[in-house]
Amino acid sequence: MERLKLAPATHVLIAINLVVFAINYFTIGTLNDPYWTVGLLESGALFNPYTLNGQRYRIFTHMFMHGGIIHLFVNMYGLYVLGIGLEAYTGTKKFALVYFVTGVAAALASLSFGIFTIGVGASGAIFGVYGFGLIVNIQRHRESELPLGPLFINFILLLLVNLAISKSVHADNAAHFGGLATGLVIGLFHMLTKTSYSRLLIEWILIPLLAVYYFVMPRYQVQYFQVFQSLFATEERMSAQSRERHTDEEFVKIYKANYNAWDSTRQLLDSISYIPGSLRSDTALLRGYIALAQKGFEYRITMLENESFIYRDSIEHINLQMRLLPRPEHIPFYRLPKESTEIASEEPAKEPVKVFYDSNWVETKNPGAPYYRIGTQDSLGNWDGSVTDYFANGDIQMKGEYKNGKRDGIFIFYTDHKSYASAGRYRDNISFGKWEQFHDNGKLKSEVFYRNRYFLKNLWDSSGQKLVSDGNGVETYQYPNGVVALSGQYINGYKEGYWVARYENGKTHYEENYFNGNLLKGRSFDAAGNTFFYDESSYFPFPERGHEKLKAYLKTEAKKVSTDQRGTVKLSFRISVKGDITELLVEKSMSPHLDSLAKQILLRGPRWIPGKDHGYEPADSYGIAEIPFGL
Repeated sequence: MERLKLAPATHVLIAINLVVFAINYFTIGTLNDPYWTVGLLESGALFNPYTLNGQRYRIFTHMFMHGGIIHLFVNMYGLYVLGIGLEAYTGTKKFALVYFVTGVAAALASLSFGIFTIGVGASGAIFGVYGFGLIVNIQRHRESELPLGPLFINFILLLLVNLAISKSVHADNAAHFGGLATGLVIGLFHMLTKTSYSRLLIEWILIPLLAVYYFVMPRYQVQYFQVFQSLFATEERMSAQSRERHTDEEFVKIYKANYNAWDSTRQLLDSISYIPGSLRSDTALLRGYIALAQKGFEYRITMLENESFIYRDSIEHINLQMRLLPRPEHIPFYRLPKESTEIASEEPAKEPVKVFYDSNWVETKNPGAPYYRIGTQDSLGNWDGSVTDYFANGDIQMKGEYKNGKRDGIFIFYTDHKSYASAGRYRDNISFGKWEQFHDNGKLKSEVFYRNRYFLKNLWDSSGQKLVSDGNGVETYQYPNGVVALSGQYINGYKEGYWVARYENGKTHYEENYFNGNLLKGRSFDAAGNTFFYDESSYFPFPERGHEKLKAYLKTEAKKVSTDQRGTVKLSFRISVKGDITELLVEKSMSPHLDSLAKQILLRGPRWIPGKDHGYEPADSYGIAEIPFGL
């Protein structure tokens, strides 16, 4: 009680600090970062972009907040050791005024020298009290030979501990020395003017000076923070919008709007009149980042407006460049990561798998196969997510997106000499929208549209000469010896009339007649001179012994399965040129168990004859089978 009477301000200040720490802890709920730091920032920590942008109360509130228990204990110990004797000697009013004046000076020093520093703690004011107390005790030592050793030892301990923990607890050394210098100035004023150390005088001079300094301080950090806010807002808005389903036209509008937002961010950065040397490298990085982001948006807009999906590679290259940019040294604290509960609820990241394929794109265990694929699969083994196919030498053959085993998204195909082969989109495993095909020399060959059916809009030869324009024209190619390799007419985007193809020696390869894009009949000759007659049905695969035998087999095998369920499992699949069933997918499901049995029944059944181009050349084709259970 005696000590409390002698130093009431010291005890009250300690009590306030303890209460504020407890309130912060129960409000934030944890001492773990980044949540503790964010809570302090929201509760009143010192932060230049906030403090100099109207939130002046932070100059005072930060003095009662601490970065952790150790930080609190060290400061309260220092305040108690220094305050008890000094307050008793100078008086409560003087002590309290010195504490707050030096605390404000420390805050302004932090705002001046710190770059986006989040500052909390009483140490700036405590260092100020120490600076003042040092002069007081030197004077008292002269008068009564009061020992200075304990004072120096306590200060050195306080200084060393604060320096050691300053980074982890958001203590600010600029604030420490700003407070210390102000305390020394107050003490030296009394020493030089030989006035009583309990007299309130210089503080009334310092208070208006500090207030004026606050209002004339440069606000570049406020402006810089606004740049980051604008940048983050644009990225978050774009991220949210990209997860929504939009038409191409809607996405183009979104990209254009966000392109303009990047412009606004860049203009905001350009408007900052003063940028210190410590932020110049960060500024250069920001300008580069914004320029790359805008370039990426330009590619996206061009890609969607022209449905030219080879720009996807350019976009990926831009994204890679953005990721490889060095991290700015100073990033204003802005936002929390996802809550731990949200993270826990998310599915674990899928591990990519590597699968080898033979020359017919049938899965094989042979690591020397001509192709391999790296991508992610769902629990049923279906491709799901980003998939990349490679040639055996590691060059990319295809990049695309799968959903539940089906092609669904942008696909880009490449030749074995690293040029584009084709690019377009699939939707639910079906070609959709515009597809571009390219000659081996990299020049655009054709623009084809898939809506309800195939539609060829434009066609060029390998020299760039346009053969078909807006769906009308003649497709014709010659061998180097002048023999016409292929000739036929397009009308309104579809093959029409008589088409003929020849071997390089001039002999006929095939002759076909079309009406509105549909093959009516054809005749072909293989290299040995054999003749084949065919129509459009030759494109479709069929099971050995015919479809009726297949239906009977499927029905018989399904009856052997004991189940209370009644229904049909519908399967789709690809038939390779060798007749292998691959890319087997469930189009209509009954249950995981019956779906699996349906696949086994189909695979044990009759072999399939692949479809044929020109009546005799095996080609990849697709089939459908329905397996009835409980019927």
